[in-house]
Amino acid sequence: MSSVSLGFAEYKSVAQTLRSGQLAQGNKVIQFEKMFADFIHHNDKYCVAVNSGTSGLYVALLALGIGVGDEVILPSFSFAATANAVKLVGAVPIFCDVNKDTFTISASEIREKVTKKTKCIIPVHIFGLPADLPKIYQIALENNLYVIEDAAQAHGAEIDGRKIGWAADAVVYSFYPTKNVTSVEGGMIAFKAAEPADYARLFRNQGMRERYVHEIVGMNLRMSDVHASIGVAQMRKLTKFTKLRKKNADYYDAHLSEFYERQRIPTGFTHVYHQYTIRIKKNRDSTKAYLASKGIETAIYYPTPIHALAPYKTGQLLFETESLCNEILAIPVHNKLKSFEIKRIVKTLNDLVP
Repeated sequence: MSSVSLGFAEYKSVAQTLRSGQLAQGNKVIQFEKMFADFIHHNDKYCVAVNSGTSGLYVALLALGIGVGDEVILPSFSFAATANAVKLVGAVPIFCDVNKDTFTISASEIREKVTKKTKCIIPVHIFGLPADLPKIYQIALENNLYVIEDAAQAHGAEIDGRKIGWAADAVVYSFYPTKNVTSVEGGMIAFKAAEPADYARLFRNQGMRERYVHEIVGMNLRMSDVHASIGVAQMRKLTKFTKLRKKNADYYDAHLSEFYERQRIPTGFTHVYHQYTIRIKKNRDSTKAYLASKGIETAIYYPTPIHALAPYKTGQLLFETESLCNEILAIPVHNKLKSFEIKRIVKTLNDLVP
């Protein structure tokens, strides 16, 4: 749930691209890759733009050689794309529960589920809050595992002043319209090393460096210059957008009743508030309906955990994950939210407290 912030800068950028005649992947994509790399303090040579965050996860797995029979550990409390990418490369998703307070993957559960077949961990920075990367990186180091971070919701998130992904093999971002920064459709992979980045550039372009010279079997997963031109304009606003989201979240923290449990932010962690969520342990759905009757849009993330979806039914009991799916409600936190609107949301929710 988010309000898309597109204005004159985006329209102007797209118009310039349309007039240039270069509509497919070209210089705007290169510019976008460099701008994003600079924002996350990364080597731009290893940032690869693709047509979606899901494609980014898929290509990152392929580029690191993860495939048939390999096990990949990930949280069930996420959007299905996290697991879909794993299945699509032929690997086996191994679902973990999440921490009760942070809603991010449990490091202790990761450690318990590592086997000889485990090849990768995919932590998800849920709603914009980083997973416990220091512990996850340590587990990966001890067991010689790859780490691919699903940062679809976490543009600019930090731990102790460092942008997420500082020790990951790849970090994947999404630029879907609901995200903190958008290119309408698109994704970005930030690799740690040159070789997988080179593979990803080839794979996204039908395996070609030169036209009609196919070096590997690939696909068309390119980002167009039209989409990248929107992303370039958005990147210039991202810091401002994040500050506004944080301001709105701070207001909720200060004024919402303690009856509504919120995501706990560990010391030193920077949340970028793709979503602001509250837990409603009773009558979540009727509360949502009541808020809708008052003109307040809310959303449920996620109504069904991945491990209970039709393609994945594992029969597992992941208590914290299932509790969250039954209790979570996201309330507006986007940067276009007006002061009177946020005050009305707080009053409406507080009036419901028993």
